[in-house]
Amino acid sequence: MDSCLGVEEDLDKAISKFKGLNDHAERILTDAVRQIQDLKKEISEIPPDSPLTHGQALYVRETVQRIKETIQRLATDHRDMHGSVSRVGKVIDRHFIADYAVVAPRAEQFCNDENRTLMEQAIAQHLYRQCLSDSSVPKNISKPLEQDIEEPSPSQNDADFEGISNNPKCFSQNESDDLGIEEAGDAVVREANLEGVERVEPFAALQRTGAALAAGDAEPALRWAERHAHLLQHSPLPFKLHTVHFFKLAREHGPGAAVQYAREHFPAHAARHERELQACLCALAWCAPAAPPPPPQYAHLLDTKALGAEASELFVREACAALRLAPLSPLAGAVLAGCRVLPALHDIRAKMTHPHVIAAWSHDELPLRYTLHLNGS
Repeated sequence: MDSCLGVEEDLDKAISKFKGLNDHAERILTDAVRQIQDLKKEISEIPPDSPLTHGQALYVRETVQRIKETIQRLATDHRDMHGSVSRVGKVIDRHFIADYAVVAPRAEQFCNDENRTLMEQAIAQHLYRQCLSDSSVPKNISKPLEQDIEEPSPSQNDADFEGISNNPKCFSQNESDDLGIEEAGDAVVREANLEGVERVEPFAALQRTGAALAAGDAEPALRWAERHAHLLQHSPLPFKLHTVHFFKLAREHGPGAAVQYAREHFPAHAARHERELQACLCALAWCAPAAPPPPPQYAHLLDTKALGAEASELFVREACAALRLAPLSPLAGAVLAGCRVLPALHDIRAKMTHPHVIAAWSHDELPLRYTLHLNGS
């Protein structure tokens, strides 16, 4: 993060100069076009085969000279930008490390017969599992899916979710068109001749319910939360789900329906979420038709995408914790851990290559522990 901040200032200056140059170029080029059009109009008014008068010839020479000088100034300004771009490149080289390969495993280690198969399986599993959160939201997925998200025992995760892949109601033809990433996983499995890679996991159902929640449909997530209420006694998830549904009712059926829903479901959460509850009720004033823009303290509640994305992220995190599922695929977790640890490893190597500590490399492993600050890490 420090490296990004170190580059940000020079990058902002360069971008500002580019924008200024773009605006300046647009103005002077527009003026040059106008001058050419005026010259063309004046020449077109001269009778055919008539020579230009001295004043007209002088006007043509002056117009051409002005346009030539304008283009030359623009070219000079453009050359000056090269210095700003070069300066940003030098700042990047100074703040970011280019030789990470010295502490990273060599690519050949992933290409032997054993490791290559493991890598291909990890990639296929990632496409089937983690990337479901990046696919588009199926329109009819909400009702059947939450029925399949049950709390599994440690040895029955796959069995509890077997009905998802065998239930034809879960995937319509339109929904299958939205699963291009899973089709990519099929291609990896087929071309690499892999076996034992599961297409559907418990996490897939959670992700699809979370995708529906991100689109503003909280009903499947609410039903899941009701069935797992004993696991969510101290979680903010139930109130967040009710909040999403509360504002959906306000948008589709008016504030009256939302107030009635609040009377039925919000009292149980009033003690823990008093301030949030007050904000929800106050935000109703801006749900009416032709209402003015909401003030900043209520804008995020009335932003369907922002509220849905926040609730979806919370749902996936809390559901994974409750069902003892990892929130990331093995490949995504390894990449994230590597990105966080790599700078520290590079710094350690730079210090340990010093002649006074070179003997430390004779040990089998380094005395290093790194906290990833992630749930389950």
